[in-house]
Amino acid sequence: MGIVPTPNYDEGDDCTGCFGIGKEFGDVPTPERIKVVFSGIQSCPLKSAPTGGTYILTQYPGYPCFYTATDGPLYIEASFYTAGGSPVTLVTLYEASKWYFSGTGPICSTIISNDLDLAACSIAGNNGFGGQAEISWGPEI
Repeated sequence: MGIVPTPNYDEGDDCTGCFGIGKEFGDVPTPERIKVVFSGIQSCPLKSAPTGGTYILTQYPGYPCFYTATDGPLYIEASFYTAGGSPVTLVTLYEASKWYFSGTGPICSTIISNDLDLAACSIAGNNGFGGQAEISWGPEI
């Protein structure tokens, strides 16, 4: 076996669900930071929501598959985990009592669609629907 090249990004704690030998993202170290780009979010009728944005999330201490960031009142989260026996990727964009994006996909997904649709606008606190989130990492982050 040859020498494994050092990645050109800061390494975080091991998220063994997605990173490593035989895992979806390959035999590479878990990044300390990831980038999440939201696009195409629409505002619910008579409400307002951000249409998109780019955010740098950092691993949450003690939870290597969970990344988080804040931007003013906004909370941005991304995680790779198992829920109810099913491995999933979850991405959220919200503030105190307003949800703009909540999307789940198969474990280790890098493109996630918003699970909030126009019908969800009738639920108190849901201010946005539609759109997608794209997860990436690398030297630019």
